Amino acid sequence: MASKNNNPKGIIFILLAMMVFSVQDGIMKHIYSFVSLYEVYLIRTIVSFLLILIFLKYKKKSIVFKHWCLERFFAYIGYD
Repeated sequence: MASKNNNPKGIIFILLAMMVFSVQDGIMKHIYSFVSLYEVYLIRTIVSFLLILIFLKYKKKSIVFKHWCLERFFAYIGYD
């Protein structure tokens, strides 16, 4: 069984990750000039959380909850 060479794919993903990091850093520096640091962190956390939920819903994966409050919240919003 021959192994597949994934080096070009890995290089592309590394370059994309570096680009995303640089763009995000520039956006954060621009936003930070007129918004408080805690607001930036809050918005970034909420956006990240929503992106993770969308990704998990797309992949049809479930989240294992460790706290009853989170179970009820996600049941309320319809996330199975």
